[in-house]
Amino acid sequence: GTVLINDNNYYICAMDKGYSKDSSGKDFAWLISISRLDPTRQVEIGDMKTAKVDERNKPLKTTDTQGLVIETQFLYDPETHVFATFRTAGGVNLNLLKSFLVRYCDVKGIMFAVIPDKDGIKDIDSMVKGGKITYKIAGVSAIQNIKNPNASELKDIEYADQMGGDEMEITISAENNNLKPKSFKDKLKFLFKHSDDLELKKLRAEGINDNGVETPLDLLQHKLKTTGNLEYDNIIMTENAFDFLDTEYGKVYDFIK
Repeated sequence: GTVLINDNNYYICAMDKGYSKDSSGKDFAWLISISRLDPTRQVEIGDMKTAKVDERNKPLKTTDTQGLVIETQFLYDPETHVFATFRTAGGVNLNLLKSFLVRYCDVKGIMFAVIPDKDGIKDIDSMVKGGKITYKIAGVSAIQNIKNPNASELKDIEYADQMGGDEMEITISAENNNLKPKSFKDKLKFLFKHSDDLELKKLRAEGINDNGVETPLDLLQHKLKTTGNLEYDNIIMTENAFDFLDTEYGKVYDFIK
């Protein structure tokens, strides 16, 4: 089917259900492939029989309504609200995927956030005293998309945005590790959660953990990761991307839920 998102036409190419998170076969995550038409990109065909390499490719003539079709596959779990995408060059960007989820998956007030691994969460929660936080943000204007009027963690970034700043780097410290523990942890968790949106280049902290040990943290090393093999024959097909997304999600589901 064809859907209209922000004045652009997109095609729902395929939909399936992934059951790797539930061996009983009852619970599933949606696997969806959508494509967009890019009439601005040149479509070429090649002829290997042509002797001259620089003459093998030639552009096809297209009309204003024709162009290169680029597919994007993604997984969405309506239970955990986890979203994972199979990235392709020139594919549908995250803002348009947000619009798709809001409209067709009934997700309200959507905001993408990084999932921390178990060590990152544990390290933050184990802190009983805060001594220093240093962070560098390269995407200050992104604060407009994650605004929460009740969050004190936003105030410094909002001020930088109001001043017209693009980047900011701040260090907050206190002698004898006397930063307020709750505020210290809340700030770290907020910045880590939105590290992709804010284009965080640095997030480091120092404090005392619950063992009484002064501990340095480099939290950008603690994004949840999984690795696996993408299996395909000659060409990566939609089902190959679906299988990969479903398999990798199944590996981390127990931790995420």
